[in-house]
Amino acid sequence: MADTSRTEIIEFRIQALAPNVSEDEVRRLLDEAVAEAVGEAEGVEEARAEMPGAFAGVGETVVVVLVLLGKAAAAGAAGAAGKHFYEAVLKPRLQKKNLLPSADAAVTEGDARK
Repeated sequence: MADTSRTEIIEFRIQALAPNVSEDEVRRLLDEAVAEAVGEAEGVEEARAEMPGAFAGVGETVVVVLVLLGKAAAAGAAGAAGKHFYEAVLKPRLQKKNLLPSADAAVTEGDARK
């Protein structure tokens, strides 16, 4: 039986609104927001956030979220489920944690085996 799940990669930027926030604190808040979003989102089996670039403490930091979609969500158009997850579910949670996400996000289809 073929695996019908799909991974989508969401790339966006965040900026901590509170001054003097450490990299560890930003990572903690980001992980919390992603976990909360996965708990609420339909069709998302799991997600993992990474901050691949250097954290400067001020300004914007690049964030990459790998989203594993379940069978129903994976059946839709590539990028649509990931875009919805970002706009409707993850973005509001980031804002509640004083992390300002970029207005839009790049969503691409990824490889779940990575």
